Amino acid sequence: MGKTKIQWTDETDNVIVVRGEDGKQDGWYCQKVSPGCAHCYAERMNVQRFGNGMAYRVPADGSVPPLMLREDILAGWARQQKPRRHFVNSMTDTFAHFVPHFWIFDILDAMTAAPRQTFQLLTKRAGRMREIVGVWLQERGLAEVPANIWLGVSVENQEWADKRIPELLGVPAAVRFASVEPLLERVTFSPVIGLREFHGSSDRYKHVFADWLWHLDWVIVGGESGPNARPMHPDWARDLRNQCVNAGVPFFFKQWGEWLPLDQPAPADFGEWWKEPAHKRHRFPDGVVVERVGKLAAGRLLDGREWNEFPQEMSHV
Repeated sequence: MGKTKIQWTDETDNVIVVRGEDGKQDGWYCQKVSPGCAHCYAERMNVQRFGNGMAYRVPADGSVPPLMLREDILAGWARQQKPRRHFVNSMTDTFAHFVPHFWIFDILDAMTAAPRQTFQLLTKRAGRMREIVGVWLQERGLAEVPANIWLGVSVENQEWADKRIPELLGVPAAVRFASVEPLLERVTFSPVIGLREFHGSSDRYKHVFADWLWHLDWVIVGGESGPNARPMHPDWARDLRNQCVNAGVPFFFKQWGEWLPLDQPAPADFGEWWKEPAHKRHRFPDGVVVERVGKLAAGRLLDGREWNEFPQEMSHV
């Protein structure tokens, strides 16, 4: 259970790790699957700081390093008295193909046994999540995922929003969310945001009905950080905020990342120095300019305010 600076959670619990030759944890492992993975912060930490130095890629021989499940962390959840939000497996993907399904069952069982805690599971493998969670629900005799388990998908552009969000909506869960980080282009959630899917359709992704059965409950948006961070247009973030406000969906603006638009208010702690021309700038085709000032200086104010909304169904509220 680790401390974290991620604003939308209280702690990160990485329960799928690389097993070293001594049988102890030795960093983490994952594989990149889409453009949002290009400058992965978890890979950077694993290579440069706290891990095993291994890049997050598929080896030429297709092998995967030996992994282990941190059963000690799973057991500790039920013993925790103070309710907290847990971002589970922030350094990898719980539903990656190299994670055995029975490990995922164990993780879901441990979460269910700790109803005072809220668990946030985020994946880019939405299809496998839908499949495995569906089997788990059936085997456990449950109609839907317990309310203290929030299921989410990570999307970075329209292509992957269109692919992952429908899979997420196909999972019967109390809380489903989308993390649009890093936001790499304008994304429209319609018709998925604030609407409901007809779960009984034989062609569930092509037919939209007025009375959908499930909907998105939360949207997180953020720009990219790190040495090679790609800039985010402010209108992309505004547009998602407006979609959420209009649909009554909680919106959380995590950060601008490394780049701050010139039209945003200067961060209170940094004055006006960041607008000096010495900093690297990027001009979008429509003329909007953003400046590379660093994640800390850029802050997380969107049009002069923080957006810190959460779903109403929280196990500790």
